Amino acid sequence: MNLVEFPCPEWVNPEPFEKLPFIATAASRLVSVFVKQNKNKYILDHGDLKDWHRALFERVVPVPYYAGNYRSKDLAFPCLDTDIYVAGVRGAESSEVPKLMAAFSRQISEHMITTDRFVDAESNPLIKLQAVVQLAAFASGSVIQIHPFLNGNGRIARLLANFILNRYGYRMPFYIARPGTADYALASAEAMRTGNFTLLYQYLLEILALQ
Repeated sequence: MNLVEFPCPEWVNPEPFEKLPFIATAASRLVSVFVKQNKNKYILDHGDLKDWHRALFERVVPVPYYAGNYRSKDLAFPCLDTDIYVAGVRGAESSEVPKLMAAFSRQISEHMITTDRFVDAESNPLIKLQAVVQLAAFASGSVIQIHPFLNGNGRIARLLANFILNRYGYRMPFYIARPGTADYALASAEAMRTGNFTLLYQYLLEILALQ
C-alpha cells in the first residue's frame, strides 16, 4: 500500500524496450568494477548495492530517486514509502528496510571475512566451492527476502551473486535478465516467503558444477 497522498508514477517491469540497452550497458560496466574490486578482495557494503542500483536504473526510472534508494519512510522520498508484494508475498515493511539493510551490511562483511579465512586454509576444491556458494546464496537470498528497492531487486540479487562468485575465482552465472527456469523461480520464491536459502544454494551449486 502506498502511504502518500498523491499518485506515484509506476515503475514498469520489464522496462520499455527502448530503455533496456541502458540497463545492459550499465550491467556490463559493473562487471568491470567487480573484477577490479575483487582483485583486492573487496569487502562489500550495502551502499554498494545502492550504487549498482543507481547505475543500472538511473536512465529508466520515472522518478529520479527511485534509482539508488531503499524503500523507506522518508519525507524527502515519499513514493518509496511503499510495500512490495511478489506473488502475494510481502517484502519487508518500508519502515524496516534501512535497518534491515544496515544489519545485512554487517552480516555480509563478517561472512566474507570468515569465508576468506576458510577458503585460504581449505585444500579441497569442492568444499571451497560449497563455502563460496553458501555465501552467495545468503547474500542474494537476503536481498530477495527484504526486497529493499521499489523495483529491480531480483536483478540486484543476481548481480550480487555474480560479484561474490567472481571474488573467489568462479564464473558469473547470471545475466541481468531473470533466468527462465522453474528451479530458479522456486528458489527465489522460497527465499522471499520463508527466508530459507537452501534451494538457492542448491541451484547455484548445480549451475556452477556445469562450468
